[in-house]
Amino acid sequence: METSERSSKLFYFGTDIELMLGDVVEIRGWFKKESGIVAYIPGVSEHHLSIEENGPNCWLIRRNGGGFYSIGYAPNNIQPKKNIKFIKRGDRGIVSPDEDLGDP
Repeated sequence: METSERSSKLFYFGTDIELMLGDVVEIRGWFKKESGIVAYIPGVSEHHLSIEENGPNCWLIRRNGGGFYSIGYAPNNIQPKKNIKFIKRGDRGIVSPDEDLGDP
């Protein structure tokens, strides 16, 4: 598993595909599937005060239907679960440092 200089240190379940900003993903829940974009990764994204005010503890998926899906960031202990499926690389939907996120 090779990683980039600013690696997320996260890999999609059962693969050697590194999770990267802008990735288009599918989130599978109990009764529905939802698509989104990887929008924030601590240490890779530009620092966002409201996300990292208590330390770099989560990465975000921007849901296509609105809002965010927040996932704990502890790459040495926790990797993405199998309900998050990589679809393709992308480059849109990334959180900007001054974006008002409401309550992710």
